[in-house]
Amino acid sequence: MQLRRVFQGLALGIFILLMILGKQQLWFLFFLVGVLGAFWWGRFYCAWLCPINTSIEIVDKIYQKLGIKRREVPKWAKNSWVRYFMLILFIATVVVMITTGQKIPVLLILVILGVFLSLFYLPAFWHRYLCPYGTILSFTGNRARKNYFIQTEKCIKCNKCAGVCPADAVIVKDIKEYPAIDKGVCLLCAECALTCPTNAIIYGKQRR
Repeated sequence: MQLRRVFQGLALGIFILLMILGKQQLWFLFFLVGVLGAFWWGRFYCAWLCPINTSIEIVDKIYQKLGIKRREVPKWAKNSWVRYFMLILFIATVVVMITTGQKIPVLLILVILGVFLSLFYLPAFWHRYLCPYGTILSFTGNRARKNYFIQTEKCIKCNKCAGVCPADAVIVKDIKEYPAIDKGVCLLCAECALTCPTNAIIYGKQRR
């Protein structure tokens, strides 16, 4: 967990430096590594590198200390067309940047938007349903060779993992069934594993 904080701090510092230098387009190289790496390790980009998630986590820590509660994810946001609309809008903006040469601070805008929404809504509103980067990463992350998964022989079905997941990646269909982690949505933040009272959640290659 401490190592992840170090990577988050370094990545955030690099991001801020690129913004100051007007070289934000270079950040796409980090994102590309995250997209390709997700085939093997899952969405490590989200929890270890993404400046949006790092900023949202700062808000989370402050709110937890102050005991501030936020609104649930709106029902309309859970429609699949919302995610794809955000993705199309993002791709269209990138195309405009390439064809016109305009330097639109896309990532900075997304950071501001993500943090702003996290002030009022639970993080899953952004992470799972709105973030275009997350939608792209879900495609490769869903095919990850390694991911967090629940060992059913140790699970006591307390569902604490679902309560702490910032991306609604822990699926609980029925309280009588074992929860499952959607690896295409999982941010690899390890909050579920740290919360599990029986250490039933581990990272690795799941045997079928």
